[in-house]
Amino acid sequence: MGKSWPQRVQQPGPKNKVRYLDIEYKVLSWEKVQTPKGEFEAFKIEVQGWPGGQVRTAYYAPKAKGIVSLETKTPSGVSLSATLLDFHVSE
Repeated sequence: MGKSWPQRVQQPGPKNKVRYLDIEYKVLSWEKVQTPKGEFEAFKIEVQGWPGGQVRTAYYAPKAKGIVSLETKTPSGVSLSATLLDFHVSE
């Protein structure tokens, strides 16, 4: 917990110009997350640096080898979420 790291990501802009965003990830906690596929233990990771001041919260579950829930909130109060419906992990 408490670990953080930066990442520079490319994002398409107007007229096919690429712009770069400096994103910051921070592990906040270890939590249980309920999804339609079941309950997962996951790292809660806050992601800042998106356009418009969006803050994304991702829940990464090692068992699923991926993000099982993602929440996006904007400063204006708009909130979006996506949740894992199914997964297949190959060895």
